[in-house]
Amino acid sequence: MVQYVDADPWKRVKGEQKAFYEEQMASVLELYHEGKPAEALKRLDEVYDKVDEEHPSHHFFAIVWWEAQVKSGREDAEWGYQVFNSLYERSIRKNPRRAVDIPSSDYVLYQNIIARLSSLGRAAEVRSWVLKMEDSLRDFKGINTEDTSVYADRGAIFSFMPEARKRAFPYYRKDLGQGSDLFIYYANMYAVISVADQALFTGDWARAAELYYWYIGYSNVYIENDGGPMPAEVYKYTLRAIKSLMLICEIHGHTEESLGFYQHYVEQIEKFFTKQRPFYSEGYLRRELAKMEFGQLDEESLSIADEAMEVISSTHYYDKDDVIECALLRARIYYALGRKPEAWEMVNTVFEEAKKDVNPNLWTYVLTTVVDLAIEDGATDPQIEDWLLLALDNERQKGNKFGELPLYEKYAIFLEKQGSYAEAIEILQEAVRLAGSMRLPTRVLENRKEIERLQLAQQVVSDRSDKGAQELAGNAAEHGAFESGASEVRNPERTIAFRMVDIQPIQSAAISVSGEKAYGRFFVLNSSSEEQTGMLRVRGAVGEIQMLDDGWYVIESGVGMTKGQSEIALSLGAGESVVIEISGEPEAGGTESLVTCEWIGASGDGVSAQWRYSSAAKDERTAVIDAHRVRDNPFFLIPIHHMIQRSSAGEPEAIDLRIESSVPMRIEIYDAQSNELISIDANGDGDFKDQGDYIGVDVNRNNWPDLSFEADQKLTSLVMYVKGAEGTTDSEAQLTVKVLDDGEWRIDAVDHVQNL
Repeated sequence: MVQYVDADPWKRVKGEQKAFYEEQMASVLELYHEGKPAEALKRLDEVYDKVDEEHPSHHFFAIVWWEAQVKSGREDAEWGYQVFNSLYERSIRKNPRRAVDIPSSDYVLYQNIIARLSSLGRAAEVRSWVLKMEDSLRDFKGINTEDTSVYADRGAIFSFMPEARKRAFPYYRKDLGQGSDLFIYYANMYAVISVADQALFTGDWARAAELYYWYIGYSNVYIENDGGPMPAEVYKYTLRAIKSLMLICEIHGHTEESLGFYQHYVEQIEKFFTKQRPFYSEGYLRRELAKMEFGQLDEESLSIADEAMEVISSTHYYDKDDVIECALLRARIYYALGRKPEAWEMVNTVFEEAKKDVNPNLWTYVLTTVVDLAIEDGATDPQIEDWLLLALDNERQKGNKFGELPLYEKYAIFLEKQGSYAEAIEILQEAVRLAGSMRLPTRVLENRKEIERLQLAQQVVSDRSDKGAQELAGNAAEHGAFESGASEVRNPERTIAFRMVDIQPIQSAAISVSGEKAYGRFFVLNSSSEEQTGMLRVRGAVGEIQMLDDGWYVIESGVGMTKGQSEIALSLGAGESVVIEISGEPEAGGTESLVTCEWIGASGDGVSAQWRYSSAAKDERTAVIDAHRVRDNPFFLIPIHHMIQRSSAGEPEAIDLRIESSVPMRIEIYDAQSNELISIDANGDGDFKDQGDYIGVDVNRNNWPDLSFEADQKLTSLVMYVKGAEGTTDSEAQLTVKVLDDGEWRIDAVDHVQNL
C-alpha cells in the first residue's frame, strides 16, 4: 500500500491556476502515453520549473504525487516509481542535505518509492532506500532500529521464538532525549515499519518481529491518547505490522499465535474508527483469514469478504496489488466454506485480469492461490506443474527467496501424486537446504519427515511385485505413506536415481597463478533422512586426511608426494555434510594432477568425484566445473563451490564481491559454512539494480554483497547456485569472480561452467 494524498488535489485549485496546471501536466502525459517515459520525465522537470516561476504552489506537488499514486502511476508501477523518484531528486537538488538528514515529511515519499520498487521486484534497490532511512533515524532522530537490545526487555513476543522480545520502546520524543511530550512523528515510525520489512525479507525474524511490535505499541498508545493528527492513517499501518507477524508465525509453523493480534486490531477499530469503513473492512477480512486456518469460518465470513472486496476496490489509496490480493482472499474464504465453483470463478476472473500485467507481485498472488486450490482439489490437474514453474519464476523476479520455499514443498506434493517419488524427494532436499539457509529449523524437520515418508512409499511401490508386497504396503499406509490414489506410479519415466550420499562438484579443475598453490573442495552430503556410515577415500598424490574442525577436513597434494590413497571412516547424520579441503602444489610446466574423492557406503554402494589442478603463467586463478548432472527444471540449480583467498590473514574483514557471467544466468551466492544467502544476481550482469536482484549480507552497507573473513582467516568459500536464462543456447559460461580491493574491482578467479 502506498502513502496517499488524502483527497483529489485538483479540487483545491481553480480558475487560471488550474487551467495552467492542466495544460502543463497534459504535455507530460502526452509523451508518456506515446511510450516516451524518459522524455516525459524530462518534460515534468521543465514543467515544475515553469510552475515555480509562474504559479508556485504546494498544490502542484500534490498533483504530481496524485498522478503517481492514483492515476497513471497506479496502473504502471515503473512509471509510478519514476514520477515519485523525480520528486525526490528535485528536492535533493534544492537541498542536498535532505539525502542524509531526511526531513520527517520525506519519509512518506520514501515509502512510496519503496512500495513501487517492491512491486517491480527490485529488492536490492529497496534495501538501499531502507538503509538511508535507517541511518537517518539513528543519526538525526535518535531512533535505533539496528540494535534493539538497547531497549529494556519486557518478555517474549512468541512462544516459539524466545529471542524475539517485547521491549520498552520509545513512543514519545522525550524518550529520545528531545524534551517534548509530543509523540514521535508518525512518518518516522513508518520508516521503522520499512526497516522491519527489510529485516523480514532477509530472514532476520527476531528483529523484524520486535520492530513490528514496536509500531503496534506506538499506534495503540497514539490513538488511545489522542496523539495528534492522522490517527486513522497511523493505525492502518498496524494491520501491515500484524500481517507480517502472522507471516512469521506461519513460516515457523505456529499460525495459532497470530489470531490474537487480529482480534485486538478489530477491537481497536470498533472502539476508535467506526466511521473508517476501509480499515474496518480490511481488518475483518484479515481476521477471517486467520480464523480460516483453524476452521472457524461461518456464513457471516462470506458477507465480510464481499464487503471488503467492495470497499477496497473503490478506495483510492489501495493500489492494484491490494485489490488483487483482496479478491483472492475472498476466493479462499468461499472455497473453505464449500462454495468451490464460485471460488474458482473469482480466481479465473482475476487470472484473466492478471494476464494484462507483467507485475510479478500480481502473478504470485494469483498463481499461489490457483496452486493451493488445485492441490486441495486433489493435486491431479497436470497444469499444476506449469503454474508452479511460473510462480517460481515470478518469485525470483521479486527477489523473494523466502517465497520459493513453499513452492518447493507444493511441488513435492504434486510429484508424489504423479508417482515421481525420487524426484519429490530431491525437491524436498532442496527445501531442506533452503529452510536451513533461512534459519527455519521447524521447516527443516518437517521436510525431513516428509522425505522419510516418501522413501517408505517409494520402497512400497518398488517391492509391490514381491510376495510380501501387500504386507509392506499395509505398514506404509499405517505410517501415512500415501493419500488416496497416490500409490500408483502414473509417471514412471520421471523417476530418477536418488543418491543417499552425494559428492559435489563431480568434475572440477583449478589453474593457479604460477608459484602459488591451487585450492579445491569436495562437499560430501547425506541427502537421506537417516544416518549413513561408510568410508571416505581420497586417491592421488596425497598425504593423510586431517580433521581441521568438526565437519571440516584438509588434505595436501602435489610435488614430492607418492601416488596412493588416504581414507577415514565417517558417519553422516541426516542432512549432514562435510567439507574436504585440498591444497595442491602444481607440477612445473603446467602438468595436470588428479585427485579423486570416493564415498563407499556400508552396503558397498559408492559415488566419486574428481579434481584436477595445474599452474599457468597468468594473473588469475581459474576453475572449471562440469554441470552435466543438472536437469532442465528451474527448481534445480547448479551448485558451484568456490574458494576466495585474501592476500594476508589478519583482522576480521568483509570483502565486497560480485560475479559476472558471460551469458545471462541466475547466480545465487551462499556462504559455504553457514549456508547463509549472501546475494542473488538475477541475470548475472554483476550489478544489483535489476528485477529479482537481492543483497542479504552487506556488513559495510555499501550496497555490494560481502563475504566475511574471521580474524587470522585467509581462505573462505562460497557456493554459487546458478541457472542459465531460459532460451540460452550456450553450453558453457564464464563466471568472473571479482573482489573490491582499494576501491578497484580485481579479478579473483574465473570459473568455466561446462555442459549447461
